[in-house]
Parts: sequence; C-alpha cells; structure tokens
Amino acid sequence: MSSPNDARGEIRQFLTTRRAKLTPAQAGLPTYGGRRRVPGLCREEVALLAGISIEYYTRAPHDRALTELVGELSLRSQAFRVRWAAHDVDYYRSGVQPFHHPLVGDLTLDYDALELPAHPGQTVVAYTAEPGSPAHQALDPLASWTSTPDHPPAVTTDT
Repeated sequence: MSSPNDARGEIRQFLTTRRAKLTPAQAGLPTYGGRRRVPGLCREEVALLAGISIEYYTRAPHDRALTELVGELSLRSQAFRVRWAAHDVDYYRSGVQPFHHPLVGDLTLDYDALELPAHPGQTVVAYTAEPGSPAHQALDPLASWTSTPDHPPAVTTDT
C-alpha cells in the first residue's frame, strides 16, 4: 500500500521529469543569462505557460485529493501504474470541449490551439460549432447580441 507521502513524491517526480524534457526555446520562451539551475523548464516557466500562478503549480503535489487518487489508482490498476511510470503526457492542439452557458445550456465545441510565432508563449484558442449542430443553433442568439443596426452580425447562419 502506498502512503500519501509516496504518492506526493511520485507526483513531484512526474512534474520534474516532464519539465526536464522541454527547454525554454522549445516552449517559445526567451532564455536569460547563461547557467540555469535545472535542466529544461523551471517551475515559474511551466506556471507561465499553463496560465496559472506559481503558488498553484507548486501546491499541486500537495493536493490531498490528487495524492489519494493517484495512490488508489496505483494500487488498483496495473495499466495505470505502467502509464504513470512512463510519464507520457500529450499536448492537444485540437479537440472537442464541452461547455455550459447559463443562458443557452450545454454546448460541445471544436477547438484549435494556434501558437503565435511573433509572440512566443502566447496561444490563441479558436472554438467553433459544427454548422447545423445544436451548439451552432444555441450560439445564434448570443451572436445576435453583438450586432447593432449600424453593424450587422459578423457571422451569418444561413447555410
């Protein structure tokens, strides 16, 4: 049986090994000075890229619920143990994201993440709805709110 401290150490090791595999240049970040304290990205750079605070990032290995979940999954699943030990994480550039809007309800939108070469470290995420889909129909009223008599809607829904 793994203790919470063991699982916390595994999470810390996972985050450290993933950071070490990526240099600031590969992540589109500028490098300052000559010598770095760690191979790969430092915690501050990972937090910057993830759009979270350094405090939140450093607290992740100490999150009790996360630690307990990793421990439980490690005990119950050989497949999880193998995958966790491999430390393989994919970075998705496109996919499907569910949303819940308070006025129009549930939406399922496709997304594409586009890096801005002229602005390293910045990414634009574009969300789209399949024409004729329930999400597309739900977005129509929201799109109409952006139009005025002087400025017709930017997107038409006539297909």
